[in-house]
Formats: sequence, structure tokens, C-alpha cells
Amino acid sequence: MFQDFFRTFAQVRIRPAQFSVLAILERNPGLRQTEVAAVLGIKRTNFVGLLDELERRGLAQRRAAAADRRSSALYLTDKGRTLMRKLKRMVAVQERRMTARIGRSNRDRLFDILHRLAGGEA
Repeated sequence: MFQDFFRTFAQVRIRPAQFSVLAILERNPGLRQTEVAAVLGIKRTNFVGLLDELERRGLAQRRAAAADRRSSALYLTDKGRTLMRKLKRMVAVQERRMTARIGRSNRDRLFDILHRLAGGEA
């Protein structure tokens, strides 16, 4: 899956961790850096470099958090939102490819198992 992900997203120069950050910011604009890093299990020092790259590319931005101006709230930029629309279409293609390889019932079973491993309900 990771090899397929890397091939699929190479054209837009997005790695799995970057995609995860962008997806979280799309659904939860205004989260603080520490919150996003904690949710993804990324060390703070590694997260800073990852976020720096997303900012450099104009996909995300830091703003002073309203509740605590010493911390940064994170947001997608217009360019980041546009890229996420494209990435979601790419994910759909990748998921169809995976489903074609393992079948719908095995895909459903895999998602159920992954959901359980992630701590979801049975």
C-alpha cells in the first residue's frame, strides 16, 4: 500500500505524513500544532519541519491561536484546499485499485480490522 501511495502521490510531491496533516487540517481548521502532532503520533521536532515544508509550498499556514497567542493554530490555504480536492480524487482511484486486487468483502474485512486496531468499536 505504501509503495502504491508513493507512486500515486509522487506527481504532487506529497508523502503519507503530509497527506495526514492536510486531511486533519481540512476537517479541523484551527487546531494547534501540538494537537495535530499528538493525534498523528509525530514528534514535535519532526512535525515542525513537516509543517515548515507545507507552509513553504503554500498549502498550510500558522496563525496565532485566538485562545493563546503564544501557540499557533493551523489552517489550510486556498491552495491547500484545492490540492486536497485533487488528493481525494487520487485516493478514490487508489482505493478502487486496492479493492480490485483483494475484492470488496476482503476490503470491508480489512477496514473493520484496522478500525478495531485503532481502538474503534467492534
